[in-house]
Amino acid sequence: MREVTIRPSNKGIEYKQIQNTILFTLRQPQYLSIEFNGDRLHNLHLFANPLETEKYDKVENPVRGIEVTDSKNILIDGITVVNPDHYTVFGGGSTGITIKT
Repeated sequence: MREVTIRPSNKGIEYKQIQNTILFTLRQPQYLSIEFNGDRLHNLHLFANPLETEKYDKVENPVRGIEVTDSKNILIDGITVVNPDHYTVFGGGSTGITIKT
């Protein structure tokens, strides 16, 4: 990875590159396009939605707590899963999943 562009560029998002990993922090929900090595056609679309604020009195046991399919190099951090009926984390067809607790 030689070059990274985070769009829209007017957001001025700064990143740090460590080998083939980029790190950046979002201060608010945003929809971004991340381009690697000038390739606009094979970019990463990042949809950072607002944090959930709704609280539930009764939790319906989910079948899967977290499902990641056909993906590479995924970091799961800061999520709590309570009593799923099946997998806590399902990673079908995925490689490089890291889970931090």
